Amino acid sequence: MDTSTEGFLHKSDPMRIQYALFRDQFGRDEQLIVAVKTNSIFDLEFLERLDGFHKALESELPHIESVDSLINARNTSGTQDSLIVDDLFEQMPKDKKALYIKEKLAKKILYSINKKNEKILFWMWQLGNKAALKELLKKSRVNFYTLYAYETANKNFFIKNKIIFNTISNPKYDQTNPWDVLKFWDELKKRKDLFIFAKELDSNKSIALKAIVLDKAFKYKYNFFITPKIYDDKNLTFKSFVYAIARQESRFIPASVSRSYALGTMQMMPFLVRHYKGDVFKQFDYTINIKLGAKHLKWLFSKLRDPLMVAYAYNGGIGFVNRKVKPFFKYKGKYEPFLSMELIPFDESREYGKKVIANYVIYNHLLLDNNLTLHKLLKK
Repeated sequence: MDTSTEGFLHKSDPMRIQYALFRDQFGRDEQLIVAVKTNSIFDLEFLERLDGFHKALESELPHIESVDSLINARNTSGTQDSLIVDDLFEQMPKDKKALYIKEKLAKKILYSINKKNEKILFWMWQLGNKAALKELLKKSRVNFYTLYAYETANKNFFIKNKIIFNTISNPKYDQTNPWDVLKFWDELKKRKDLFIFAKELDSNKSIALKAIVLDKAFKYKYNFFITPKIYDDKNLTFKSFVYAIARQESRFIPASVSRSYALGTMQMMPFLVRHYKGDVFKQFDYTINIKLGAKHLKWLFSKLRDPLMVAYAYNGGIGFVNRKVKPFFKYKGKYEPFLSMELIPFDESREYGKKVIANYVIYNHLLLDNNLTLHKLLKK
């Protein structure tokens, strides 16, 4: 798969030609990944061959800055007054006993790093580690990885939906005012008494802001999925998807503006607003912005049909999906579609798709109370 930036440009594009000339003069900074297959990495014969391969790459392949593999993986340990960093296989094991000690140390290092990372736990589970699934099921925060684990184990997840009791008629900040939103983010960084701050925002006029404060106050352990009355559609399945996008794009803050000037609850780019005959200067009105976003989503569904592909396209554009995603994406096969999802070229789009379809499942449960699951969405 070509994941290079220049791959998005035609070979005759002037910018790509200039970039090629620049690289010819100054060199490249790309990473090459070589996969080596074995039944067990902790095998003396395999490690000897890997060691030889590693050294051959370092010494015989021109223009290589560095080589990283299990051979030079770092082992960091500490004492009361010092930090010790060395290569895990600085001394290659000579017998099975020495190899067993290295294997235990490597697994200890991996587990200490990975037990807090849901993505790595998920992949350890997919590779057959049942303890990793148990660790995932201990997580209270719902995301793509934990949700899939909950479904597998038939475990319920807790969602906090109702957070507004309208005890404040005029909240401190108005979420439809971009200047208020800027001040809100600034105050959020400084405030220590977050629960009091949340009470100051207890109004439908600031529901999105209160949800963000509560998220931080509870140290992101709980799941706040608000359903503000901002969009009405008889098709509740589609409405669930609109809410899934809105949550990911802006956390439902109407006066959101991105660095690339995407506007409003649905983060509509100005050129798209104009394409759908909208008024760029009215995008902080969620009733206007969300209708335009829904219109664009309906068009994407008419072309792609698949909710996951639509999510990728909403983030990166339909051209990106047609050129860089669909031709390589697989729903069937070992570790699929998860492997294909991890190979989406851009980090932002890669994670965006996972977050949106997890949101989609959750909003389906909130709005329809139906049995849509990630398992069903990802099974083709």
